[in-house]
Amino acid sequence: VHQQYEIKMNREVLSSGKEYYEMLIASMEEIRILRHDFKHQLNTLEGMLIDGNTDKMLQLLAEARGWFEQTSPKIYCSHPMANALLYHYDVRMLKNGGTLTVKNSVLPQDMPIGGYELCIVLGNLLENAYEGCCRIDDYKKRYIKFGARYKKNKLAIEITNSFDGIVNMDDNQVLISRKKEGGYGIHSVR
Repeated sequence: VHQQYEIKMNREVLSSGKEYYEMLIASMEEIRILRHDFKHQLNTLEGMLIDGNTDKMLQLLAEARGWFEQTSPKIYCSHPMANALLYHYDVRMLKNGGTLTVKNSVLPQDMPIGGYELCIVLGNLLENAYEGCCRIDDYKKRYIKFGARYKKNKLAIEITNSFDGIVNMDDNQVLISRKKEGGYGIHSVR
């Protein structure tokens, strides 16, 4: 069962990377098109400026800003594997009506923690948070807040998520899974 769980996590990591890569490719193509179209926008703005039509100029600039925001790839941190996982869970949360907020995350590429180990830790923690959120019937209340910092050879991760208020613990006050077969996520993180 533990081996099956590791296979599942490996698939999650690969899927996250693939989704993020596809999003980057699509964003780059959109940026190429926008750059091409941007020269036409500049010509239009110049004409509006000459005519003194500032209201229309402001409207066109607001639309252009929206286009640029839509095509910007989401960068959560500078570590590419962590970024791919965060993107994966951001998409999953959006599909289920929730939000993923990433704040103050400083995860450099050159950490001595291996990418595989980092993905196991982040993947398990984010999966647990995601499952907790999905137990809430009101999808508008589903959220995950993520923060991570690597400093002085120490990795600190903080994840806060909504859940239904039920926490299961064993006799030693250690969190345990609600799944019949048990969970391996917390054990893998330790």
